[in-house]
Amino acid sequence: MKARGFHAMLMIGAAFASVLAVVGAGSASATVTTVPIGVDQPTPAGHNFASVDFFPREDVRVHSGTVLDFAWAANPDGFHTATLLKKGETPEQAWDVAHRAIVGDPDDGHGQLQLDPQGIVLSTRPPAGTPAPGACGDAATPCPFDGTSDLSSGGHGTDGTTHFFAQLGVAPGTTVHFICLVHRGMEGEVKVVGSDEAATPLSSVSHRADEQRRADNREGVKAEHEALKAAAATSHEESPTVIAGTHSRHVEVLEMLPATVHVDDHTRVHFVTKTAADIHTVTFPQSTEEGDPLPFFCEAPGADTPFDFATAPPGPPCGNPFLLEDHYNPAPFGATAIATPSTVGSSQLLSNEEARWPGTDEDYTYSFPNNGTFTYKCHIHDHMLGTVVAS
Repeated sequence: MKARGFHAMLMIGAAFASVLAVVGAGSASATVTTVPIGVDQPTPAGHNFASVDFFPREDVRVHSGTVLDFAWAANPDGFHTATLLKKGETPEQAWDVAHRAIVGDPDDGHGQLQLDPQGIVLSTRPPAGTPAPGACGDAATPCPFDGTSDLSSGGHGTDGTTHFFAQLGVAPGTTVHFICLVHRGMEGEVKVVGSDEAATPLSSVSHRADEQRRADNREGVKAEHEALKAAAATSHEESPTVIAGTHSRHVEVLEMLPATVHVDDHTRVHFVTKTAADIHTVTFPQSTEEGDPLPFFCEAPGADTPFDFATAPPGPPCGNPFLLEDHYNPAPFGATAIATPSTVGSSQLLSNEEARWPGTDEDYTYSFPNNGTFTYKCHIHDHMLGTVVAS
């Protein structure tokens, strides 16, 4: 399946030349310490988990001048930013005010919303490898961070190769907070200490990250089991429930739970999300690309024109990547009665109230008037799949 939704932003990163150089820790300078900070982690076998977490997220002491190497893990459906917050700014202020994920598209004039091009799509500095003045972010030219303004990597999919390097130029006694702009609650920090105090050894940084990864996976497995148990309790009800994504404190479980549900024909199936930070859809059938809630467009006079990475000619999208927009359309699309395996229907965007994605709801219901096997997916996460068998 070709990349859609947030995962398609991998292609945007390439279009902006912002998939940063992969260089080993410590290579920025022979005398500068580089501390690795993992962004997400590989999903455990047999699961589709996205850790909305940094590794490690806390208890790291560094000296001024240290370089933080934010390294995106290899994960099928993750998408994150690494955004360092200016001194005095809280994560809540960043999510709610400075870097809202969804903003207006003022030149469209009809209430169209889009993913924030200056927060999620683009870095706050020109990406390394471009000729723009101040370009930075790779190991050779880490972006300077002095705490006077936010510094963001821009959004990247978890491709296992993307790195963003930032060099801390703040005074001892400063706690540097960093967050993901996409996932409310995904945050971490390092504490800058004086030269007379010991920094956290890199071996300890690695050990803490590994312990945290194991703990996150245990959380995710527990949340997955609890969701499956809750869904099973409804299996004999008139409208059985499928849970379209659940979560633990640091994990988004990107699964339809259960993946296959058996019902009588004329049954309604109630889909409900227990997500914490992500958005999902329930979209029939798996093969459709209709009803995409995050379609790409090229900014153009009069009316924006659709853009498809799969069919676009080589070269920058829209001829100028700064004209590329990712619209946000949370409303449902198509049928609510799935009569045949090819019937197209897509729920409105699903999230919980705390995630604060505009225009979303927690649940959606479909009916299945005929016998058959009906496949579906989440339009946002390529590997979040399910099947309804009506007989």
